[in-house]
Amino acid sequence: MADRLGRKRLFLLTLVVHMAATTATAFTTGFGAFVLCRFATVRASAAGTRPSTRP
Repeated sequence: MADRLGRKRLFLLTLVVHMAATTATAFTTGFGAFVLCRFATVRASAAGTRPSTRP
């Protein structure tokens, strides 16, 4: 993704998604919503660190 979007833009995008998912996690009332928000938080955190498999 960094090749297409650029490193800084990708970092800012994943930062915003991570912050939004973390904030949503704080205000969830059900277990299912909590798990979903935590999953989104983890995916946003890992999005910038996954190696590209494209040549």
